[in-house]
Amino acid sequence: MSAQQTVIYTARTSQDAHLLKNLLADMQIEAQVENELLERGSGVDLVGWPTLARVVVAESDAVRARQIAVEFDRKGASTAAAKSLTEEAEALATAMVLEDWPRCPGCDAPRSTMCPICGTAGTDFRPADMGFDGLMCPVCDEPFMPEYPRTCQWCGHQFDDGFDFDLPEGPAEQIDARVIAVIVGLLALLVALMAYFMFIV
Repeated sequence: MSAQQTVIYTARTSQDAHLLKNLLADMQIEAQVENELLERGSGVDLVGWPTLARVVVAESDAVRARQIAVEFDRKGASTAAAKSLTEEAEALATAMVLEDWPRCPGCDAPRSTMCPICGTAGTDFRPADMGFDGLMCPVCDEPFMPEYPRTCQWCGHQFDDGFDFDLPEGPAEQIDARVIAVIVGLLALLVALMAYFMFIV
């Protein structure tokens, strides 16, 4: 890069600065990122020096690089706005689901459900994509139709619908032959010690 350089873009983050640098490299414009080690998000350090990451190019490439930077900034802003709108729509859909979520009449707690694919359980599933009436699992990202337990986990209320938990029965306690041998051995040792002390006295 020539000695004569000019700043064509001041980025909000060093990540944005490097993204623009890579974009300029794709357009055969050599660029460098300055101030990225000073960046702390404030924009100005204690003595007044600007600390935001900056993209610099050779003076001969400045006009073309600025045009690319303006387009990069415009697309970045529209992408962020679209992302923000998507997040707002998802939050609204989740709030609507939570309003309509079945609740226990005994304690007003939302009924838990479980993803049949990965086993994730809870009450914070979002609605599935269009064309499917069920819920979407946040872990495995699979749609499913919710089923709820018959018994409320908080207050024990019994619902008319739902499934029962089939808790596995534990194995019956069996006394192993080794346990019996150890007990008999300890009793024999105790009898022998008592006989020994009786003999001494």
